[in-house]
Order: sequence, then C-alpha cells, then structure tokens
Amino acid sequence: MATTRYEIEKFDSKTDFELWKVKIKVVLGQQKALLAITDPAKYPETLTEAEKETIEVNACGTIVLNVTDNVLRQVINQPTAYALWNKLNEIYLNKDLSNKAFLRERFFTYKMDAAKSLTDILNEFKRLSSEFRSIGYNIGEENEAFILLNSLPESFKDAKTAIKYGRERITTEAIISAVRVRELELQMSKKGQQEGEGLFSKGKNKNSRKGK
Repeated sequence: MATTRYEIEKFDSKTDFELWKVKIKVVLGQQKALLAITDPAKYPETLTEAEKETIEVNACGTIVLNVTDNVLRQVINQPTAYALWNKLNEIYLNKDLSNKAFLRERFFTYKMDAAKSLTDILNEFKRLSSEFRSIGYNIGEENEAFILLNSLPESFKDAKTAIKYGRERITTEAIISAVRVRELELQMSKKGQQEGEGLFSKGKNKNSRKGK
C-alpha cells in the first residue's frame, strides 16, 4: 500500500505553533499514531510491543521531520514521542505572566496596517486570536469582533459606524464582509479618480495644441 506524504511547513519558533500542532495531529491520526502524543497509556491491549514501538517511531519521526534543526536541538533528548510533544508545548506555550501580558497587549491593541492586503491583515488577526486562546483565555466571539472592529483604520470610518449602530449583534464575519465591500468601494473610487485625471490631462493637451 502506498504511503501518503503530507507536506507540512517546518516549525521554526516563528510560525503559528497552534496551527502547526493541528496539522501534526491530522497526520498522526492518519497514521493511527495520535495516542503516542496524547496518552500512550491508553494503547489498546491487543497491540503487541512491536506494534507499539512502530507507532512510537512513526510519531517521533513525524514530529522530528517537521521542526527545524534549531527547534530540534531543544528537545532532542526526550525519550518518547509523548515527552517530545510535551516539551515542545512547555517551550512554545510558555504561560508565564510576562508572556501572557505581552500576548494580551498585542491582541487588545491590534490595529490594521493599511499598507497590507486585506488577506494578510485578516490572517494576522486570526493568528493573534489563536495565540491569545493558546494561553488559556476565551474572549468570546462578540468581544473578538469588537477588537477587530476597533482596529479598522480611518478610511473605514463609515463602515465602522454602520456596523456598530446598525446591528443587534456584531460578528467577525459581518465585519469582514463590510470591510471587503468598503475596500472594493475605495478601489473603484481610486480607479475612477485616476481615469478622470487622465481624461483631464488629455483634454488639456488637446486644447493646448488648438491654441498653437
């Protein structure tokens, strides 16, 4: 039977750790090796020691091959897949007060960068939201939506007002939809302005030639 190969971006301590973990769990689930990192004590009694060892090797291999060398050096001495997984969590889901304060501040004071594309902005916000939840906080959907709403730049002022006072319940999806519409309006307005300036310039040149 052919083995399916999964391409997962290597975790390098700068990428989204929570998202990386989800991908690794999917792969281990396909390999029937998920228990190796969640609770090896629950291996079925029907498994032989050789089968357990194969599962352990598969789980370790999947993790090791999907982290960079710099990350691997920090966990290479862990004896089992379970210990390896927990060590990664210990390092990269550090729950000390300074880390929590940093993540809280970065999330609650988030502001959109108008120079970035809307896709990049939304991906950045989702990453910050994921990191915030990773330290044990559940902010709630509506509160998260208000943070996204308050991050909108001045050019989205009208859309922001319409969302805030025109709905009984504010959702992230509604904000994203309104932002996309507003972004399209701004693009069309800019395009129309540029076309108008082009026509004005052509007319000016034409009149100049007539004068001559």
